[in-house]
Amino acid sequence: SPIPGEGDETFGGFPSENSGDFVDEGDIGTVLNANPHGTPVAHDIEPVYFAFDSAAVRSAEDAKIQAIAEFLTANDTFTLVIGGHCDERGSDEYNRTLSEKRALSVKESLVSASPDLELRIETVAYGEEKPAVIGADSQSYAKNRRAEFEVYEAQ
Repeated sequence: SPIPGEGDETFGGFPSENSGDFVDEGDIGTVLNANPHGTPVAHDIEPVYFAFDSAAVRSAEDAKIQAIAEFLTANDTFTLVIGGHCDERGSDEYNRTLSEKRALSVKESLVSASPDLELRIETVAYGEEKPAVIGADSQSYAKNRRAEFEVYEAQ
């Protein structure tokens, strides 16, 4: 009997091209990133930073919010995922909740700048899971209290 994975029927262990198991190029980003949003788009959007234990968008961040709103308005095929982040202080549950509030706060600011964006923005709460920098000092903490942005080509 043939060795499993060999022979014409299994194409050397790989599915045949017309079996439906292969993805087209447009879906490759989704598969590689296990990302339901599609293919990431390169961008240079700066994170929005927060004060300790706060989800309020500071007025110092308003120009960033306005620039993001303008960018999305000018590129109406793009969607945005806002990831909320915290520093390592606080319990996991507390940080997850705070990071969610931060992402939602930024979304709210973007939608008030441009109401048409509401359906093109999603939020994700990362808590303290993905620090921007490692460290237990005030500068590290400040860099980790943020909302980051991922831009995707709408499907």
